[in-house]
Amino acid sequence: MRKLNPEQLDILHSLYLFRFATSTLLFDKLKPAHRESINSRLNILHKHKLIGRHYDKSYKLDRKPATYFLLPDAFQFLKQEYDVSDKMLRRIYNDRKATDSFIEYCLQIFAVSNTFDRVYGERIEFFTESEMIDGFDHFPKPLPRAFINFKPKPRSQPRSYFVELPQHSKPFFTVSKKLDQYLAYAKSTKWDREVADFPKVLFICDHQTLEKRIHRQANRLYDDQPSYLHFYTTTTDKFLDMDEYTDDVWLRLSENGHRRLTLFDV
Repeated sequence: MRKLNPEQLDILHSLYLFRFATSTLLFDKLKPAHRESINSRLNILHKHKLIGRHYDKSYKLDRKPATYFLLPDAFQFLKQEYDVSDKMLRRIYNDRKATDSFIEYCLQIFAVSNTFDRVYGERIEFFTESEMIDGFDHFPKPLPRAFINFKPKPRSQPRSYFVELPQHSKPFFTVSKKLDQYLAYAKSTKWDREVADFPKVLFICDHQTLEKRIHRQANRLYDDQPSYLHFYTTTTDKFLDMDEYTDDVWLRLSENGHRRLTLFDV
C-alpha cells in the first residue's frame, strides 16, 4: 500500500497511542459520520497487513468485539506523518503476542480517554505512555498510565493530573508501592512547583472493593504526605457512566474525604 488517506492514518495513530482498540472505541474517538466507515477502514488496513486482528469463534460466543493492533509494516507510515518514539515502536512490535489481560488493560485506558473527551471536550488534553516515553524525563518512573491537563474555563490556567488504573486482580502491594513512589516523587525536586502546581493523582479503580482498600491503606500516608500532594479515587463504573451533569465521582484520599467531587473541585 503506497499511500494512506487521513482517516486511515488516524486509525494507525490511535493504535500507536493506545496499543489496542475495538471498532467502537475508534468510532467514539474519531467520530466519523457513519460507524460502517470505521469497519471499512479497519478491513482495508488489515487486508494490507498494516494492522492485526484478534478474533475467533470464542469471541463470537462470548460476544467480545474484535481487537486491533499495529503491525510493523505500519511503522513507516507513522514515522512519515507523526512524531513517534522508536522505543515505543520496539514495544509495539511484540503486541501480536500480548496477553488477554494486557489487551483489556489497554482497552480500558482507551475508554477512559474517550470518557474524558466526551464529558469535558476541548477542556481536556490526554497523554498516553506512547507520548510520554520520550521527553518527559521529569515525570515519575515508572510513567503514569496517563497524564491530563484540564482547563476548567477557556482562559484559565490548566490543572495537571497523573492518572493510574489499579487492578483488583493484581497483588495489593503494587498499589502500596505506587503510593510510595508518588510520595517519594513529590518530595524530590523533579517537578518544579515554581513553574506549575504539583499534579493531583487520580486512581480509577476497576472494583469498589479496591477503592475502599486504598482509602484504608492511605491512613499511613497522612503524617508523611506533603501538603501539595493530593490523591483522588473513583471506580471504573462510576467514571465511565458519568456525564457533564453527573461528574461528581472523585473521592479524596484524606481523613475526612467522604464527599464525591467533580473534576472542577479536584
